[in-house]
Amino acid sequence: MAVALESLFVAPERTAVGAPTLTATQTEHLAALQAHFGKDGFDLAISEDIDETKRARLSEREMMFLECFLRFLSATKGNLEAATQRLEKAIIWRRTSRMEEVDALDKENIAENFVLGFSPTGLPVIYFFPNRNTLALEDRSIFHTMFILERAIDLMTNGVTNVLLIFNFQGKRKGPPTSPSAARDTIHILGEYYPELLGCAIMQDMPWYIRAFVAVFWPFVDPHTKSKVKFHTGAQAVAAGEIAGDVLLRETGGELDLPYDFDTFWPAFMERCRACRAEHERRWRALGEPQVGREERLWKLPPGKEAVVDGMVAITEPTTTPDITA
Repeated sequence: MAVALESLFVAPERTAVGAPTLTATQTEHLAALQAHFGKDGFDLAISEDIDETKRARLSEREMMFLECFLRFLSATKGNLEAATQRLEKAIIWRRTSRMEEVDALDKENIAENFVLGFSPTGLPVIYFFPNRNTLALEDRSIFHTMFILERAIDLMTNGVTNVLLIFNFQGKRKGPPTSPSAARDTIHILGEYYPELLGCAIMQDMPWYIRAFVAVFWPFVDPHTKSKVKFHTGAQAVAAGEIAGDVLLRETGGELDLPYDFDTFWPAFMERCRACRAEHERRWRALGEPQVGREERLWKLPPGKEAVVDGMVAITEPTTTPDITA
């Protein structure tokens, strides 16, 4: 099935996710996190690798990142102190790893790992083809994986906060395998700094050494995460409702015939991501004075939609914001 590439970067229309129902404890913890990270003069180290006395206040993008209080509280089983420490570490790690530099990989072919299409519930779909990775080991970086994950987050809308991952190991390996230590580091970063982001992971065509690797780690995976990992063919994934056949790539068992071409794909993909980021920033600023903890559902909206705050439509014109990074 042929389809316009650009249309696969636009989230499907769906009912927006409303505000979650919170317990009294959750409400108290959210208020405490907002007070902590939003207090006057709050700052953090500018890097994991630099003297901690070199600090900076939160940028607008970091404030926008800090809509994730509930996910970090969930990951720490409601432990307020642990959630606070993990959030601080996440901000410092993001600064060290340059997570907000959207053009960092603009001209690199990152081993055919890419975002394409959405699940029926609006989750961005990220494809990983490990056997197509031709980069030398010394040129590989966890940043490549995290960069693609960040771009999937850019494309989320209407209250969606999860991704659908498809790992397909078909074909002969074109480069050296990823080391176990790199795999462990990636898993650690995903768990520490991107909690509750995984909606579903589909594993396909795993060779024996990958199955052995999974078998070693599987007993240590928590039941909640295990429930999200599916060892499905394309047909099984479609039958289970995890993804529609017409947006699933043919080489992973779907109907979508769209061979990957970096020079065609990457510019269109990045153009869409930049446009989404600019629109999110405009909407976020339009909601009022800069603040942490502002819910994504209020500013990550489809084109033409506006947020409703306390029963009123939020303003849509940008407001002038002071320099909060000085």
